[in-house]
Amino acid sequence: GSCTQTLSIPNWSTSSLIKHLRTVHKVDDLKKSSNGRVATGRVIQKLPKARKKRLDRLALEAIVHDGRSFNDFHRSGLKRFFQYAIPGYIPPHRNTVHNKLQELYAFHYKLMVGKLSNISDIAITTDFWSDKKCKSYLVLTGHF
Repeated sequence: GSCTQTLSIPNWSTSSLIKHLRTVHKVDDLKKSSNGRVATGRVIQKLPKARKKRLDRLALEAIVHDGRSFNDFHRSGLKRFFQYAIPGYIPPHRNTVHNKLQELYAFHYKLMVGKLSNISDIAITTDFWSDKKCKSYLVLTGHF
């Protein structure tokens, strides 16, 4: 059967996991790899690079389109969902998301500057609005 127990891993220590495996599951053949980390015989399914890249891109788009936090896909519920739905897939780390968004911003900024440098006339309109938390925004729209 599958184990449903949740373990605490303070400071990313594996001690509680190793103790759990030995006492509850009677796993004694834990071996240390060349880097000193404990490894079991279990192999994690690895996704093809193209599929991983596509899934990461879709995750990034979901973050942008849905206004999600950079770390949403690493929350326990979504992690469990991904482990079941796409075995072997690990969503991008929040730092990776941040870096990719900076790259996309720079790319689209250059595109917009290129477009705007070729226009002769532009009309600008403004609007104010507030979100559900009463945070106010000023929106400038350029029409060309």
